[in-house]
Amino acid sequence: MEGPGQGHDQEVDGNSKKRKTTATTVESWGYDWLHFEKDKEGYVTKLWCCICREHYKNCTAQHTYIHNTDTYITGSTNVKKCTAKTHFESKAHITAWQQSNQAPTTSKTVTQLQKLYNKTETKMCKLFDIAYTVAYTEQPFSLYKTLVSVERKHGVELWFTYHNSKSCRIFIEHIAGSIRDQLQALKKCEPFYCSLLFDGSTDKGTSVKEVISINLIEHGSPTIKLLGIAEPTACNADGIFEAIMEKCADNNIDLSGCLTATAADGAAVNFGKTNGVLTKLQGHVPWMLKVHCIAHRLELCLKDAFKDTYFEQIDDLLMKIYSLYRRSPKKWRELKAIGEELEEHVIKPARSVGTRWIDHRRRAISCLATKNYRSIVTHLQERQDEASPDKEKIRAVLRQLISPKFILHMALYQDLLSDLAELSLNFQGDQLPLSCVRSRILAAQAALRKQTEKPGPYLRPVLESFTTTSEEFAYNDINIRKSNVSAKAFLLSRKNIVDNIIAAIGERFSTFSTDPVLLAAEIFDPINFPTEPNFLEEFGEEEIHHLCKHFEPLLTKNGCNVPEVDKEWFRAKHDIVRHHSRETFLPLWSRFLFEKGRMYPNLLHLIQIVLVFPVSTSQVERQFSVMKRMQGDWRLSLHTSTIEDLLLIKSQGCAPAEYQSDEAVARWWAAGINKRRPNIHPSGQRNPKSPNLPDSSSSPSSSDSE
Repeated sequence: MEGPGQGHDQEVDGNSKKRKTTATTVESWGYDWLHFEKDKEGYVTKLWCCICREHYKNCTAQHTYIHNTDTYITGSTNVKKCTAKTHFESKAHITAWQQSNQAPTTSKTVTQLQKLYNKTETKMCKLFDIAYTVAYTEQPFSLYKTLVSVERKHGVELWFTYHNSKSCRIFIEHIAGSIRDQLQALKKCEPFYCSLLFDGSTDKGTSVKEVISINLIEHGSPTIKLLGIAEPTACNADGIFEAIMEKCADNNIDLSGCLTATAADGAAVNFGKTNGVLTKLQGHVPWMLKVHCIAHRLELCLKDAFKDTYFEQIDDLLMKIYSLYRRSPKKWRELKAIGEELEEHVIKPARSVGTRWIDHRRRAISCLATKNYRSIVTHLQERQDEASPDKEKIRAVLRQLISPKFILHMALYQDLLSDLAELSLNFQGDQLPLSCVRSRILAAQAALRKQTEKPGPYLRPVLESFTTTSEEFAYNDINIRKSNVSAKAFLLSRKNIVDNIIAAIGERFSTFSTDPVLLAAEIFDPINFPTEPNFLEEFGEEEIHHLCKHFEPLLTKNGCNVPEVDKEWFRAKHDIVRHHSRETFLPLWSRFLFEKGRMYPNLLHLIQIVLVFPVSTSQVERQFSVMKRMQGDWRLSLHTSTIEDLLLIKSQGCAPAEYQSDEAVARWWAAGINKRRPNIHPSGQRNPKSPNLPDSSSSPSSSDSE
């Protein structure tokens, strides 16, 4: 029987009937521990195991006896792959290999890689780097083989194995596993506090997936990390709750000893008073706080405030313009030609409805008002008399575009969306402190209230042109004829709209002004510290007492001496006023966690609880966007675990140029220590033989038997 790697590089001497094996064939077997001697013609004459030869005495001490007369210690003249494989799988060799990896000064990563030669390790790291690049750039696994072939074309040595899509998927699995190991390391830090963020959606494969993230402390700062993707057995509160608990159990997280709060969007399945997901979690963890995502709250209050206003007609017109040029390449080409004639840079119209955040409306209205208005009006005026199926639609859009009511409300809409979109973007940040939420809301309400007294930067020039005595006014070099629109009626309508927005924001975010726990957490922000020494003595005492009372079971479980928190808070606030008065919230408490853990060991328990408090689930929404890009129409069969690995690399991985694959390679090697053959030559075409060796075609036999 012909063995792998034999037949082409082996010769049988006709006189002695003895097999001759070349050094290239022995190297292709993939055993790094196998050393050999060869004669002048390049044929191997003797084999031995370098590991057993060096460590056989230690194996004797471990009651696995290896005699110094063993053939693979003295040297075996039976140069056959089957005998080498038998020795590799023997208990004596495994014990000797384990003894060779017990050096106490080496790290875990180095220990796992000790069996790999440096040359082999380097080549495997290159393959892992390519697999990481495929995952990070959201490319299909099939690109991996192409990139490997290009690297080999450039002279990079990558052996001959692990060049297919399956290997890429396996490498990505271990890369994601090494990232998960970092989460497990953070979980071992004491004390450990965390909060959960989750959201659900239906992917392109029509299956419901829940993305679950965790907010914890890393290097003194709150960090959101992906916990996993779960597929609930049912799309109700029970199914989602079981999926969350199962995913936490898979990651060895006991929520009863670390969970402080949970954030989700405002769906009824999440916030149901009797059977919601957060209600079930609160029954499991009584001190847990339920948080409605502030970014979603803002979207809901604006939806209520803009209902039954002229702004709905503006959104409808923006969608008509979007579809008009999106579905007709001819119209888009004509619009660009008109823009070139007018020396304007035309931007493709954006959609304003159906997007998740208010900032998309700002982009759509800004695209029309500041970039495309003149070109679009000119184009529609030229096309309105042409015979086409869209003739009536074009005329209706044009009439609304050049109406003074539309111009005035569009300018007001720009001013309002400018302030509201900025607030929305702030609410979507991953590290927005809890103490800043109420101040941002009050600042946004003040900016909106100011617009009822004084027009904003977009409305001011329009009002100045509109209030002139002439019958027309110019807007973006387009003459707009005044109709029966009254400036006084518009200003009254503006005041009503702004008042409705302010009232809706105040109603939706009322919990940040009434909830005692949320109000108590604001004392840790240095901005809220009193400037007068007399008020500093009693500052925050009631709030500290309320926080300790609410989280007392959790604090006690994590070893906090609750009665000492008051004393440490008294010393800490004087320390902050004297030495850290200019530092902001996150840098201040990150410094305390790093440098002053021994001075305030109990107070810092409360600090960590406040730091991991979630206010927004925007990070989870962004992860759904990444999933949508990854799972295209041609990748609907991806398993949930594979999607989770890809999402983990994309959301928490560094740039491919900065990635170090040593830990992932070590993890991959340790997972299958008896199966890895990084340097074995696969079946198929062999490398050309050395010119000084005889042609294998002259060999009378390539059998595996002597």
